[in-house]
Amino acid sequence: MTDVVEITSADHLANLVENNETVVIDFWADWCGPCKMLKPNYHQAASRSDAVFTSVDVEALPELTSQFRVMGVPTVLVFKNGELKETPVRARNVDGIVAEVESL
Repeated sequence: MTDVVEITSADHLANLVENNETVVIDFWADWCGPCKMLKPNYHQAASRSDAVFTSVDVEALPELTSQFRVMGVPTVLVFKNGELKETPVRARNVDGIVAEVESL
């Protein structure tokens, strides 16, 4: 999958998690400098992975931000076979993001 899917609701995300083996979620905000720096690498990683890469605007969907206890942005989480992995993705370069996602 090459495009990053913009999450529009909690149900939208739940549907993706239920119907895909691996779903990667980037929680971001327009005002966040590090989020802007991560974005191109995140999109490139999406084009190099079979996982479904998604993004959540924390200001548009604060309920998801609270549900996943996101304390700062950017935060990248991974669901594997419907289960949220305990370790968030820490890498910020393309190779690192892909490697971390594939290792889960």
